Amino acid sequence: MTIGELIRDARKKKGLTQKELGERLEVSDVSIAQWENGIRNPRFETRQKLAKALDIDIVELMSETEKQDYFDLFGTDAERVGFALVKLKERMEVKVRELREYGGIATPARRRAWALELAKELAENYHVKEESILKEIGLDDLPEESIAEISLADDYQEVGENQIADSIVHLLMSMNSTGCKAALRHIQELSKIPDYKKV
Repeated sequence: MTIGELIRDARKKKGLTQKELGERLEVSDVSIAQWENGIRNPRFETRQKLAKALDIDIVELMSETEKQDYFDLFGTDAERVGFALVKLKERMEVKVRELREYGGIATPARRRAWALELAKELAENYHVKEESILKEIGLDDLPEESIAEISLADDYQEVGENQIADSIVHLLMSMNSTGCKAALRHIQELSKIPDYKKV
């Protein structure tokens, strides 16, 4: 198959018109038609954007010769995901170490937020699907509800301290600096109340 035929097939599988794909790439539908009809060939960087817009691996938009050259240079999809995972682990360890140096706590929620952020960045850097990285680290089927939605209505409800800390951190991350300062003042006031101190 030609590059144009590969683009057309991928676009149709995704259920997009040439105009819709053009809008995602910020190019005209005429450009898409020219690529699909073999009048022009998109550059490699453009094919990377096409692959991302079509939610496919870049190699699905390559000829067999290009695929082999690409695998020789960058490795297979599984190898690239592996490289991304190694880098993700390294970056997470640095973030945790830096946070601890300043007295912070790397809560599960914070680690998850970092992992999601890094997965997106590393997927682009290693030319793999973000979902492939998330699947490998077990974050591919996250529930939509927020971790901050812990019900504390029942005073006798057993809620782990880590879960509460995660919720507080999540809420603080959504606030501006003025809100964070106000929250800190309130927490400092609450920490002075004997009934709220750990025994």
